[in-house]
Amino acid sequence: MISKLFKRRGDSTKPHPHEIMGIYMGSSLHFDATFFRLIEPSLIVEGMSPTQIVEATGKVKLDESSALYRFYTDDDGFLEVLGDLSANTNSHSAALRLWYFYQTMAIANDDEWNQLLDHNISCTEAELDGYRFTPSWAGTSGISPPVAMTEETYHKSGSTTHTDQFAMMYEREATAGRQEYLLKIAEEKVVDRQLSRCFVIATGFDLTAAHLQIN
Repeated sequence: MISKLFKRRGDSTKPHPHEIMGIYMGSSLHFDATFFRLIEPSLIVEGMSPTQIVEATGKVKLDESSALYRFYTDDDGFLEVLGDLSANTNSHSAALRLWYFYQTMAIANDDEWNQLLDHNISCTEAELDGYRFTPSWAGTSGISPPVAMTEETYHKSGSTTHTDQFAMMYEREATAGRQEYLLKIAEEKVVDRQLSRCFVIATGFDLTAAHLQIN
């Protein structure tokens, strides 16, 4: 069923970087507009577009059998798919989540970067727009350190970048049985031989295959 729903249309002999479930660079993502209208009043994000175009793709390898695939769209967000590398990735996924960027701030120096990593990413709780979020990941001491990962991102121009990320995810109950997530990430990468750092805040929510069609 899922493989039919996400079957890629048209001839494609050229491999697409970071493709999964038939989603790849240039794909049109068509979300259930009724679903968006129903959930948007309970979320921080506003004005979600039901049709979005994938303009960049990313992959974060979690372990030998799983990875996060990220599809960045023209709606200032990204669709994230948790994929099982041990299965047929064009027809199998563990989870779908749609994220929207809330704020991105440049980090000017090492002091700001160290403050961000030591105190701002991982906290006992987080607040955004008056809503309180609790950590989704907990450590043995109650506060988990930021989770380190590296994302390979393929851009529409054909260039590829590698970004080191230090992240923490938080959550709150937006409506009965539905969570809204908050993602805080410290990112650093080399751009034109210079180290570039920023602090990214995004909010997101879970989807199912029934909420999405792909062209």
